[in-house]
Amino acid sequence: MPFVTGGLAIGRYEISETPFSPCTKSKTYTGWTLGAGADYAVTNHILLRAAYRYTDYGDEDFTDIFPWPDSKVDLSTSDVRVGIAYKF
Repeated sequence: MPFVTGGLAIGRYEISETPFSPCTKSKTYTGWTLGAGADYAVTNHILLRAAYRYTDYGDEDFTDIFPWPDSKVDLSTSDVRVGIAYKF
């Protein structure tokens, strides 16, 4: 059974110059997400699932952490998920 999904996305990004850098920027972003996938019934109770989802939080300027002039970062993710579900 194919499906599509979409809606509001909320995510938190934390970025620093080095893992132990005192200059760290952490912020919660809102954006949008859109995806598609399919479920396949192996039995009456076991489903196989595969899905793809793209999430976009926009762009952020990190020049206060990184010294180079073009420190704009695209905050987006692409996820591929596979799984097994049990239906009661």
